[in-house]
Amino acid sequence: MNKKDIINFRQQGCLETILKRRSIRNFKEKDVPEDLVEIILETGRQAPSAGNRQPCRFIVVRERDTINKITDTTYPGTARDSDKHQDWIRTAPLLIVICTDNRNTVARYGQMGKKASLLDTGAVVENMLLAVVSLSLASCWIGGFRESELKQVLEIPDDIKVTSFLPIGYSDENPEPRGRKDMNELLFYEKYGQKQ
Repeated sequence: MNKKDIINFRQQGCLETILKRRSIRNFKEKDVPEDLVEIILETGRQAPSAGNRQPCRFIVVRERDTINKITDTTYPGTARDSDKHQDWIRTAPLLIVICTDNRNTVARYGQMGKKASLLDTGAVVENMLLAVVSLSLASCWIGGFRESELKQVLEIPDDIKVTSFLPIGYSDENPEPRGRKDMNELLFYEKYGQKQ
């Protein structure tokens, strides 16, 4: 792609949102209005799912004590200095925890339903991340946590899987885009490993 193609690509609405998305790890002390949270949740609900089984469940967390307890379940991050946890999460005014109830999907598709439900969750989270950006908010996709501890904090039943959570708020940083691998490293034609 040449520079002109990239500029045209960025001016196409949704595609611009995709290119603007960043993983933000520092938030302003400013609440996120409830109507914006509702929009983010609705975009997650609208994501595709295998057999339209819609396995994802959402927990909105605003209480500071609960956010701190959830942060205590995380593994050390790599993007910031951290002693024990991803402590930057404590700056977020809210978290949305995404859970998966795959029972209906497994009932329909057998063991393949487990994989399908995880793919469904990925689609849900990506929709929500893009909604966050389009609403001039910021987030970061978190998957590094001790699930059993997090389930205790939020009283999540054993048969429900916690897949990830999103700290959401107004960004207090403006990071440069991170590098991406050259397309030549990622792209094959007709067969894996085959170049054009």
